[in-house]
Amino acid sequence: MHIKPITLTISFVLVACMYNIYDLWGNWSNSSFLTGYICGLPLITCYFANNKIRILLFSLGILSLLLMMFDLASHYERDRLFFVGLSLGAISGWFPAYWLMRERISAFLSEAAYSEGYEKLGAYFKANINKNEQL
Repeated sequence: MHIKPITLTISFVLVACMYNIYDLWGNWSNSSFLTGYICGLPLITCYFANNKIRILLFSLGILSLLLMMFDLASHYERDRLFFVGLSLGAISGWFPAYWLMRERISAFLSEAAYSEGYEKLGAYFKANINKNEQL
């Protein structure tokens, strides 16, 4: 059985977001969710546009994991709804990133689709790269 890590990660993030939205429905705050969503939208575009931002985002992710692992941030109150919005914003951020940097995103998505076993989807993005080069 071939494990598909990218599909598994996206599915996990979406399920976790839906569960947290259901769980936090009684304490809903539009400002918190929308702030997270708006902050999450440009993350993918920034990640692919600049190497320094890519390293910074990776470092922040590792730092966050270390803080959680050693329970160093437990005395701070976390806004779960903000992070749900941030996660959904980052996933939705693929659409404007694809629109702004079609060749770079198509190359990444083509390789990711082939590595996950989605041959038709990988061929579609590969053809999209070749179509953009001809224009």
